[in-house]
Amino acid sequence: MRAQVRRVLMAGCAMVVVVATAVAGPATSANAANTWTFTDDMEVHGTSDPASRFSFESSNGYQLGHIRDTPPSPTLPIKAHSGTHFADVSAGYGTDWSSVERIVTIGPVARGFRSSCRFSAWTYSGDENFNIEVIEPGTYRYLAVATVRHASGWQYQKMSTPSFTPGISTVMLRVSFLGPNLSYSILSFIDDFELTCTF
Repeated sequence: MRAQVRRVLMAGCAMVVVVATAVAGPATSANAANTWTFTDDMEVHGTSDPASRFSFESSNGYQLGHIRDTPPSPTLPIKAHSGTHFADVSAGYGTDWSSVERIVTIGPVARGFRSSCRFSAWTYSGDENFNIEVIEPGTYRYLAVATVRHASGWQYQKMSTPSFTPGISTVMLRVSFLGPNLSYSILSFIDDFELTCTF
């Protein structure tokens, strides 16, 4: 009788070990970082027009930016970084900066995950400065910002913020063209917003 009880207990212990191993197995892989990515290429997608997703601001209140889909020309052989649509943002005539922006909800933060994020965009200009910005919409407080000088040569260049921890789920992604305060206008093209977060 004692031998039978001992065999039953040993069998029960073996079962517990097997079940614990099966449950614990997937938990170790959950520690690996997950990636969430938002992109907006400024193209028309179904009924969603880029002009309805993006907005423009400037230091003096004038709207010096527009979504364009004009084709390349001999003087400007490149306009969009991808596709055909891009943001045409100008500064000058006393305007210190002009910007293009859109509101985004960060999926993992909205679901309660602590996330580390980085915002990038592509810019086209001469030897000028840009701010790459992530902003809290209600207060216009910076969550991340980088001032990047565009390489000369009139070509597209990728610009990014440092990594940041959002803390809020709804943010404004903005690229500001910091044109010099001149009596004439200087143009820039901006395209392909991307926000990548690990959580």
